[in-house]
Amino acid sequence: MADTFIGFTAGLVVAATTAMMFQLFKGFEAAVMPLAMICRSVPLVAMAPIIVLIFGRDWVSVAAMGTIVVIFPALVTIVEGLRSSSGAMTEVVQVFGGSNATILRKVAIPASLPSFFTATRVSIPGALTGALLAEWLATGDGVGYGVFQAIAHTDYDRLWASVVVVTLASLLIYSFVGVVERLVARRTGIGLNAA
Repeated sequence: MADTFIGFTAGLVVAATTAMMFQLFKGFEAAVMPLAMICRSVPLVAMAPIIVLIFGRDWVSVAAMGTIVVIFPALVTIVEGLRSSSGAMTEVVQVFGGSNATILRKVAIPASLPSFFTATRVSIPGALTGALLAEWLATGDGVGYGVFQAIAHTDYDRLWASVVVVTLASLLIYSFVGVVERLVARRTGIGLNAA
């Protein structure tokens, strides 16, 4: 779970920050999106040896692998949420002399909260997969490495127990995010129709 949290948090923070930079600086999207597409198209198993060579066999590699798995779906979802803000609200802020940063803060970010929570839910299975791969290919401990050992020793009881634990963890985290989303929607009034 710690490895999942590291990769999930790093990926979500990078995705949200990048999406906000896309809103503030239009040329930034043209420069960064091809890199995100490349990272998405190359399988993580193929990139893992390079990541381990660059970052070593500790939590930094786990964060890098989790970020790569989480960033693309989260980035696309958050960008769409930021762009779904009301044109009328944007014009009101502009009429009163608001900058692009003010529009982002007062209009786009609140409008993108439902998309942010969608990105969070979509990213959970990817973060778990990234953590399992990082444990198997980089750190050599945790459930990911345990699954590899169970396969190597034909210990199917341990293998299926690990699969059940990972599935239950994914469902629990997904449900927790849903509860947080409903609380935020109830408090802010944003996204109540979708919830």
